Amino acid sequence: MLHNFVFRNKLVRVLEDRFTNWEQKGFLISSLIETDSNGLDIYLRLVEKHRKAKIRKGAASVAAYMKYKQVVPRFIDRIFLDKDWSVRFALSSTVARLIGNEAIKKLQDKYNEIQLQQTDSEKKYYLTVHYAESLSSMGREEAIPILTEMLDQAISHQRKQSNTLIVQILYGLGEIGNEAVIDVLLAKKNMNAFYAESVKNSAHHALDKLAKKYGASTLTGYLKKRSEN
Repeated sequence: MLHNFVFRNKLVRVLEDRFTNWEQKGFLISSLIETDSNGLDIYLRLVEKHRKAKIRKGAASVAAYMKYKQVVPRFIDRIFLDKDWSVRFALSSTVARLIGNEAIKKLQDKYNEIQLQQTDSEKKYYLTVHYAESLSSMGREEAIPILTEMLDQAISHQRKQSNTLIVQILYGLGEIGNEAVIDVLLAKKNMNAFYAESVKNSAHHALDKLAKKYGASTLTGYLKKRSEN
């Protein structure tokens, strides 16, 4: 037990070192893990159980620079369990870096599995919010059709408590969307599908962000440029 405590503290010291970047931390932690038969498990317990979100986030982030793809199932589990958004972001982006285009499918499978087991409607709702958040954090275009379908469903069942989910979906589409997403959001905007002020603002920000991706400073500039071509 004492040995595990000492080893854990070595890992924490690496994570808290302000003078090394994530890639260097990954190398140092990998080197430590290789020296101990329980090293990987002790490291994973930092991701899952450390009381400080900063350490959980750091431990999740550094895995993107290590070779241990076997951590992916436990990371995906944690995405739906950790209460801190920064940790969920680190878990999601690391999974995407480790396994590429498989990440979206594995996240989707885990989400569907947990949804079937969950009976509390409020918990199911926030589970869906975290799912949309993680799809966005993975930063992969494979998530676009999933987020677009989720947006359609959220709007069709729109009520006050749906706004958090719609805002999260719009944020994700603004981050990873393409020109087809611009047309989808414009169509919904023109049909007045976005009711709440927070949702309207989020749609506006998403459209402007996507416009910038295609070389325009604003949506108006993008539309003008497109009409001239």
